[in-house]
Amino acid sequence: MKNSITTFNPLFDFFLSSDKKQYPHTMDTDIIEYNDRYEMKINLPNVEKDHIKLSLEDGYLKVEASFEEETDEEKKYIYRERKYGSFGRSYYVGEEVKYEDIAAKLDKGVLTLTIKKAEPVKQEPHYINID
Repeated sequence: MKNSITTFNPLFDFFLSSDKKQYPHTMDTDIIEYNDRYEMKINLPNVEKDHIKLSLEDGYLKVEASFEEETDEEKKYIYRERKYGSFGRSYYVGEEVKYEDIAAKLDKGVLTLTIKKAEPVKQEPHYINID
């Protein structure tokens, strides 16, 4: 089912990888469609709000995050598996989406982005004169 949203709605065109060993900082993402909006839930455990950067350019919503390694010279790690550093991911949301259409909230390591659906453009008929 991971491609169903791209099949039914080309608003979100993104690549998902299940290979966590190759891409350890892939942002696990759920995308939910409602009548008037989309909601994205992105797992960002241990990342503080000040270390998240969101940008929108040419229809791409870019999420960048970083978290720093704890430094304590008194600690001697025997084994260390948690990753530190910067990572990011881009989501194609369409060029009709504007930054004011997006709201963001971080709660318990989950970044929730609410994206308003663009209003359909209703075109008035254009009448052509006959010579």
